[in-house]
Amino acid sequence: MVGVAGGGLAEHARDEQQRVLNKHEVEAQVCARKLADGENTPGSEENLKAAWALFCKTLPLYDRIEGRAAHRERLAACGPKKNEIERHRFVAAKASTGEAAADGERGRIERRVREALSDYFDAFGVNAQVGTESEPLREIKPWMEQLIGEIETNELRRYERQAREASEKSVTLLRGEFINALTSRISKMERELQAVNRSLHDHPFHNERYSFHHTRVAEFQPILKIIEIAKTKPEALDMLFRGDEMPASFLYKDTIAELEALLEDPEKDFSQFEDYRNFYTFEIHMQDVVSGRTTRWETRRGTGSGAEQQVPIYVAIGASLASVYSSAERRPGKPAGMALAIFDEAFSKMDGKNQRQMMSFYKKLGLQIIIAAPNEKRVAVIEHIDTIVEVDRIGEGSRTNVVQIKEKVREELRAMDPDLMDDAELQSRVAAE
Repeated sequence: MVGVAGGGLAEHARDEQQRVLNKHEVEAQVCARKLADGENTPGSEENLKAAWALFCKTLPLYDRIEGRAAHRERLAACGPKKNEIERHRFVAAKASTGEAAADGERGRIERRVREALSDYFDAFGVNAQVGTESEPLREIKPWMEQLIGEIETNELRRYERQAREASEKSVTLLRGEFINALTSRISKMERELQAVNRSLHDHPFHNERYSFHHTRVAEFQPILKIIEIAKTKPEALDMLFRGDEMPASFLYKDTIAELEALLEDPEKDFSQFEDYRNFYTFEIHMQDVVSGRTTRWETRRGTGSGAEQQVPIYVAIGASLASVYSSAERRPGKPAGMALAIFDEAFSKMDGKNQRQMMSFYKKLGLQIIIAAPNEKRVAVIEHIDTIVEVDRIGEGSRTNVVQIKEKVREELRAMDPDLMDDAELQSRVAAE
């Protein structure tokens, strides 16, 4: 009985061992199959190779020395109370949380990429080998880089660069040869008007002081504004023809836009812009010496006496000639050219006082006056004459006689001029005679 029982126990042990062996063999076969699976099966040989290849590829992107230091800092941040295993687990958990957050952000970015791609397709009607469901990094990014390359090398881009270069050249020309030239001419005009007005202030006609005034023409206001801006902020002109590149907060945005619209108007004759006189209207004002009342020539024209109609015309002629010769700005001791003003029967409707005032005004403007007039007109202007050429006709011939008027004679003539005497001196002269 004992022998039989002992044999039964041994057989039972062998059966148990066989059962465990069979179980392990099944498990080994399952593991072998998993090891032989593709790279998407965790733990397979292919998965290990892929992970190792990715590790080797990304390893150079990281500084291992700094990485070790950063890992030690993370371990130290766990606190001294935790043991080594707990600290590593804490760092791993934190990394896992960061990975989850990064994965969520990646998902949000992918959605934005797909939305942007959908908007692009809707706006431009593009047919492409990618769609909104394509993988962003593996499919969309290479397609996008290829598309950008095609756009950058497109011939239209070359034309865009040429247009930009032409725009920059036009701005340079506008600033250097147009704005600066106009600024110089307008400044010269204003100096000349000031010089003429100073001379007119000392020469009243009909008890009125004449002066020139200029008013801006609204049509050319943008150009005049740009000229003023260029004097203090020349860099502002860099924004010309820049389109959408101009900041919305740019101080002179409206003025730049008005100038661009004016210059780009195909109906405009650009030659109008070259003459600064087109930018202004010029007027003559007459101010009464006693009352101070001012009248514009436009309102008086055709209503005054003959002399009142003639004086503004001769004032304008003198100012025009002085502008042509630049004689009003001449300074004593500096070389000066000829500045002729030639008249036939000059000042015919003016009295002697106004004729002398006009002659004095012309001389102060630096004009050299030549007058053809009969003998009786000589008395009114002789004190302003340097040379008299008398021409007498005798039958079919003629005879000339030249008379030089010396300064001493002019002084004596001025001393006898009643217009230059005050009331007391005039009464004394009349009483003496």
